[in-house]
Amino acid sequence: MKRIVLYIYLLASFLGMGQAVKFHKLGNGINNNGYYTPVRSMFYDTIDKKLYVAGHFTQADNKTVWGVAVWYNNMWDSLRGGFAQYPQQTPAPNEGYSSWARKIIRYKNKVYFVGGMSYVNGKLTSGFGVWNGSNWDYPIPEMPNGNIYDLKVFNDTLYACGLFTKFGNTTCNNIAKFDGNSWKPVGNFQKFYKTYAPAQINALGFFNNQLYVGGAFSDSTGMPRNIAKFDGTKWTNVEAGIKQGGTSYVTAFEEFNAKLYIGGHFFKTNEIPGKCLVTWDGQNYNSINDNDLENSGEIFR
Repeated sequence: MKRIVLYIYLLASFLGMGQAVKFHKLGNGINNNGYYTPVRSMFYDTIDKKLYVAGHFTQADNKTVWGVAVWYNNMWDSLRGGFAQYPQQTPAPNEGYSSWARKIIRYKNKVYFVGGMSYVNGKLTSGFGVWNGSNWDYPIPEMPNGNIYDLKVFNDTLYACGLFTKFGNTTCNNIAKFDGNSWKPVGNFQKFYKTYAPAQINALGFFNNQLYVGGAFSDSTGMPRNIAKFDGTKWTNVEAGIKQGGTSYVTAFEEFNAKLYIGGHFFKTNEIPGKCLVTWDGQNYNSINDNDLENSGEIFR
């Protein structure tokens, strides 16, 4: 029972919910010309007090929103032409299915969207959009040449990971950072790890001031690792890695109670039973147990 409560608290923490969870109706919700279609990502902007949602939909409160909408002042609104190829076209029931964002994040007074949208506001952007508060930035001078799977902000720097090799003309194999002006590589990831096709670099995390990446990849010897960390100079293994239990990969990180929680598809890690979720304390992997709950001091405030 305690373990279940911990999972619920972690989920609430990921969504930025504070001490209490309350549910409220948001207008008439999201739909697709009468067809209810999924939301794929959400982001609550604590500065502007706006909720951004993205997914396979074209309408919110009967307004045309094209795969992305914003909730504020107790109403839904569009972000200009959203993720449609033609901003003014009349949506059909199946429109919007190919336009969605997997990650939304705020950085330096702008909101970044990455995912499976080929167009933003009628213009080709290949899975990358930047909303400046009133319109979409275009053209974006340094576009990635592949998919971005995760975004994180740390120490006033935006980090991205995915299946790309460049931002603009700058080589940034799989992991890159942005200071608000230009994208740069984060070490030489491909010197230490093989991103074999179809490689997956799914998640970013920060723990003890170090950058962690997770996905499905091997080290330079061909040994599956699926997790690595960057100390500011070079990439290194995180002990034996996440690699036991058939096809294994990492999809999520979250720091909580002085530990890094690692989620993904795996049965055990370095002989530690995990069943898709383990912790890392900087030295060892551990299964989640009752101590994670009782020592937190945060669960029942």
